[in-house]
Amino acid sequence: MEDSEVTQRAARRRHGKGGAPSGGQGKASPVVKLVLLVLCVLSLIPTIGIVVTSFRTMDAVNSSGWWTVITSPLDLTQYTLDNYRQAWTGEIAHSFVNSLAVTLPAIAIPILVAGFAAYAFAFMRSPGATCCSASSSAC
Repeated sequence: MEDSEVTQRAARRRHGKGGAPSGGQGKASPVVKLVLLVLCVLSLIPTIGIVVTSFRTMDAVNSSGWWTVITSPLDLTQYTLDNYRQAWTGEIAHSFVNSLAVTLPAIAIPILVAGFAAYAFAFMRSPGATCCSASSSAC
């Protein structure tokens, strides 16, 4: 079996009938979309609270909840950058550099290896190349 036949069969399987039970993909009812939107907004609330709290003064954090910022957002006396200044002049700066020293090679090396492997699969002929390309295009 040639490469083009395998590719054509995989394309027919991929573009055939499938997806949602109604036969089309992405056709959700407005109720489902509304529920998903509400769930997304609710899942963002803790993150918003953390970000707002990180910019508040320690007195404001200890005396009231982060949601009180909503009532007076233009009161600039409740905001500060001292929390970030203290964090970056402390131990977190060294920890951040260490994290970069571990993370960057952990990302770069596998990408380089994958690039070399992709080159080999694309331009070199081998007995198992047809099987490998068929299995990767079926996903």
